[in-house]
Amino acid sequence: MFSRGDKNATGDEKLSREELEQYAKKLIGDSKNQPELVVVEKVSELPFNAPEDTNGALHNGTMYLVAEQIASTEDARVAIAHEIIGHFGLRGFFGSTLDAALLDIHENNPLVRQYSIDWMKSNRDFHGIDAPLFSIRDQQYQ
Repeated sequence: MFSRGDKNATGDEKLSREELEQYAKKLIGDSKNQPELVVVEKVSELPFNAPEDTNGALHNGTMYLVAEQIASTEDARVAIAHEIIGHFGLRGFFGSTLDAALLDIHENNPLVRQYSIDWMKSNRDFHGIDAPLFSIRDQQYQ
């Protein structure tokens, strides 16, 4: 599960890895239910396969932020919100039934199904172990 974005999209001076880590810790605070935070400099430093433009990821309960892909505090806020609310929060709420819930939504909502097909068509460069849940099933729609 990834956040992807335009490298240095804002044109602002890029945050250093240390500044990003400090900002992320401040933003996340000390809530009891939060993922571990790891900030890496480059996508190649992630301990799993990820697209080159990944700016954040949630993997095995850990939130990863990629400093070279995050140009500003606004970029950091968006990536952190996406990972914590969009992935960690859903997993926390649904637990082990999340994949089944997402698959049910996918199969019964034509707009969601079309969105996932469009996403896969524009992200053909990624076929790692963390590829979208629906990729095999949706190959028939491509």
